[in-house]
Amino acid sequence: AFTTEIMVKICLQSTFVTSAVTRISCFVLAFVMCLIFVKLRSNFLLVQRLNFNFYLFEYNRVNISRSALTSNGSSLDDLDMVVSGMPGDFIMYAFGNADHLPFILHWLCNTAHMPDVHRRTLLAVTTTEMQNSIRNHALDVKVFVVQERAVSHGFYSLGYRKLTILRVHYLIRILKNRNVLMFETDCVWTRSVIPVISESMMHCDLLLYRDGEPALEPAVGAGFMYIKSSSPGSRMWEEVYARMIREISQYTTQRDTVTIGPHQVLHEQEVFHEFLKRDKTVKFVNLDRCLFASGLWYNKNSKYFESCRGKLPVILNNNFLVGTQPKVNRARQWGHWFLEDDMITCKPWNKTLTGVLATFRDAGRRP
Repeated sequence: AFTTEIMVKICLQSTFVTSAVTRISCFVLAFVMCLIFVKLRSNFLLVQRLNFNFYLFEYNRVNISRSALTSNGSSLDDLDMVVSGMPGDFIMYAFGNADHLPFILHWLCNTAHMPDVHRRTLLAVTTTEMQNSIRNHALDVKVFVVQERAVSHGFYSLGYRKLTILRVHYLIRILKNRNVLMFETDCVWTRSVIPVISESMMHCDLLLYRDGEPALEPAVGAGFMYIKSSSPGSRMWEEVYARMIREISQYTTQRDTVTIGPHQVLHEQEVFHEFLKRDKTVKFVNLDRCLFASGLWYNKNSKYFESCRGKLPVILNNNFLVGTQPKVNRARQWGHWFLEDDMITCKPWNKTLTGVLATFRDAGRRP
């Protein structure tokens, strides 16, 4: 406005502007200069806003992930050293807080006699008590303690969101050095996944577990996924992480109990699925949905159950059910639980696994 006022005064009062045509030209020039000034100012403010958002993003990224910078007195450099020394062409990585401990111990019992599974496994947990319990079951498993104060208060709570961000934070760190099979322990394995993954991983950046009912475009499940190090697939997870940090940053001052619904912030697997659909550079292979089965298998009315009836899965995920106790109850009901009633002692392995296999041979029998 100030610039326009000066130009108008020049056009009206200057001795150089004598004719009407010259005066009109002067006004046009003043108007054009005003538009240019407004555009430049707008661009300047946009750059400043982008810079501010970038610094805000970095601030929140550091603060949300601050607890991931140390672990039980050790730096992430120590984690890098542990990971680089683990055997095999990929390592298996799972993350869990105290609520996940029953599933972790169950899974350790379930896989205790499967060759090389424990030696290739890295578990990130949130307490030293969890670490000690795990070591009492399996000395070969590597355990990394995350000093994280966030507490999950339900599937859509802020505390749960923070934990999922932390899981991805460590995934990205591990992917800098090694290929990773990311998995969850609320499941039952009928045999080792190592031969299946080793055979398929040579031809792709990602091996994807597809979740949900049979459909033209089933969702990607984050509960079981192979990611090749330094590939378009691993870089996609870095983009997912940045998106998660950016979206959750507006809630960082709130309590962990606050609910953040799916219409507000997407979960990591939903963000990943969104990115995967638009990025055509990533080479991926979909795992057989009956061999790597969804928790919908447990539902006799599910199309998923009917399509996989009588087929022996490598893994059956105990998902599509919310809460620790309901999942434990379902696994027990089916004989898919490898812990005794004290939730510490392993059941006899051969007998329990034989019972598990029988449930798949006679899938029409409901418990």
